[in-house]
Amino acid sequence: MEGFGEIPFGALTADVNAILGEPLGMENVPTDDVIETLVLEYKDGISVFLEGETEPIVSNFDITNPTATLYGKEVFKMSPDEVTELMKAHGFNAIDTEEEEWGELRLSIEDALVDFYFEDKRLVSVNFAIMTNEKGEIVK
Repeated sequence: MEGFGEIPFGALTADVNAILGEPLGMENVPTDDVIETLVLEYKDGISVFLEGETEPIVSNFDITNPTATLYGKEVFKMSPDEVTELMKAHGFNAIDTEEEEWGELRLSIEDALVDFYFEDKRLVSVNFAIMTNEKGEIVK
């Protein structure tokens, strides 16, 4: 995956704001890494995560918008099995599921760095990312 809509992975905060407008909220999230993560919350169920020491870049998206599409399909209308088949049809086969402590089913597509979260077999969130190093640069 290259990003979300017009926002590519590696974009700067100003680029994101030019496309989505000013965020409704923002939060610095401490992580286990040296890198600090800035989370920008936008309307329509879009959260953008930025990482980096000097100039944070987009490294992660969390989508809760029920009209979002993936490969042309309305993914929030799909069951865990349907999402699995969609991802396999697009060449992703490293698929794992786990019941989270809080009760959601997490369907992870490891070779795509995507997690789908389901409550009662209903998709509630899609989280997808890229790998960055400690400086916040994209790792290929």
